[in-house]
Amino acid sequence: MNATKLAVHEQPKRGTRLAKFQKIAIVFGMNTVNNIIAKRFRPIVERAHQLEEWQQCLEVVLDPGLRSQVKVANLVNECLVLQVDSPTWATRVRFITPQLLSSLIPPRGLRIKEIKCIVRPDANALKPKKRQIIRHLPPEASDLISMTADAIKDPELKRAMQKLSEI
Repeated sequence: MNATKLAVHEQPKRGTRLAKFQKIAIVFGMNTVNNIIAKRFRPIVERAHQLEEWQQCLEVVLDPGLRSQVKVANLVNECLVLQVDSPTWATRVRFITPQLLSSLIPPRGLRIKEIKCIVRPDANALKPKKRQIIRHLPPEASDLISMTADAIKDPELKRAMQKLSEI
């Protein structure tokens, strides 16, 4: 018997989450466990579906340039909260808010009276850019720094400038 077949038939270690889950599944039956999980997460799933429906309604009325920039973030007390990744897009959305309110067809009879816009920068845009290190100066710059160093009277500064011109 090879190692993969042995691993399939081994019991999980006692005290692990998998072992506990298997005990629960055996005692209650797998369908009961699935029902418990479904009941617990049903409000979250329903909320996600509701926000996705609003996103689809929004994409129907937005210009193609704005569709990729605007996401539905939340719906609170008849206020639709939209998320954009820069203040520029937020300004554009705020400018067209009256048109959005009049042209949005809400899903399942839900109404909105207000649209707010929040700015949350894209996580990729926040990554610091790698600094480029200049390994050598162009000859013209090196000559200019060297001439400047020759005109300096302070010996410490003169040495630093000459060292800089040699890079």
